[in-house]
Amino acid sequence: MKLKTCLANLTVANLNLQLNRIQGILNYLNTHKIDALVVTKLPNVRYLSGFSGSAGYLVLAQKAKYFVSDFRYKIQASREINKSLRVKIDKQGSFDFIREISEKYGLKRIGFESGAMVYSQVQILKKVLKGKKLVPVDGLIEQFTTVKTNDEIDNIRYAVKITDKVFSKLLAFIKPGITETDIAAELTYLQIKGGASGNSFSPIVASGENSAFPHAQPTNRKLKSGDLLTLDFGCIYNGFCSDMTRTIGIGKLSAEAKKIYQIVSDAQQLAINSIAKNKSTKVVDSVARNYIHSKGYGKYFGHGLGHGLGIEVHENPRLNQISNSILTEGNVVTVEPGIYIENFGGVRIEDDVIVTEDGCEVLNSSPKELIII
Repeated sequence: MKLKTCLANLTVANLNLQLNRIQGILNYLNTHKIDALVVTKLPNVRYLSGFSGSAGYLVLAQKAKYFVSDFRYKIQASREINKSLRVKIDKQGSFDFIREISEKYGLKRIGFESGAMVYSQVQILKKVLKGKKLVPVDGLIEQFTTVKTNDEIDNIRYAVKITDKVFSKLLAFIKPGITETDIAAELTYLQIKGGASGNSFSPIVASGENSAFPHAQPTNRKLKSGDLLTLDFGCIYNGFCSDMTRTIGIGKLSAEAKKIYQIVSDAQQLAINSIAKNKSTKVVDSVARNYIHSKGYGKYFGHGLGHGLGIEVHENPRLNQISNSILTEGNVVTVEPGIYIENFGGVRIEDDVIVTEDGCEVLNSSPKELIII
């Protein structure tokens, strides 16, 4: 089959998928007697329309399906938006077009993404739609995003591949004397050069005592012998994210550092081995947490085991102590236990994992044996 035909088939498949998603949302609106839904969360806008820009929203109703943006995205929208949606170019930052549509089609109950819109946006929407009933709708589109299609998994798989390659190149770049910010800049450059559209989040590069901060920001601290160095980073490829963590050693590590590393590594593998469809995410979290507790380090593991991964770097299902989620085939989740000791340092190891029919598949190929540079 010629490349042009393959691309055409892929475009049709993506359009059909987006149409099915939109129809599912319209079915929900009909059931709950909501006349329209305003979608403002950009990852959700892209998920439903294909638009990859940074300003735009959707208005979805049975008789009116619109993508709305401003002049800056006129050409981009004409090329990216799926053909089931009409494109409206409006004033920048305006919701006036929603009022126009609501009057034209008699829309009285209008839903909005209550978990995504900030207070000021809601107030503007109330003013624009005076006399209409605003209905908060939270997590509706996210119900669709948690289970990935094969094409979506392929995008995540490629994003992970880029991240793995970057980690391999970083091992040749890292040495005593360079700073955390040096490494953060290098990995960002390598990911984009490797085919990513950007980082999926601000990279965490934390050395020595800084590695005790689970979400440390890179500083000008220079690497030195004896440091644990945590690298937590990911990229975006075709709208989908990767997210990986590796902890390595610089120079001569203490026996305590090596011990902690092995405990975290074992805990992560036990948790991965427990992943299966229909398994409670709380149970998966407890596998790693109980193991770390049994080794005497329970109080040093204070965050959840992981989270869903896809069009956003953090999405459902959540793997933690209070989650009520059940794993489903097609979920992609992270597994990232850690131990963090103030004034000493920390270790975290993270992989991206697909829930499959008969268990799971780890996407990352980067080594997890302790690497010392």
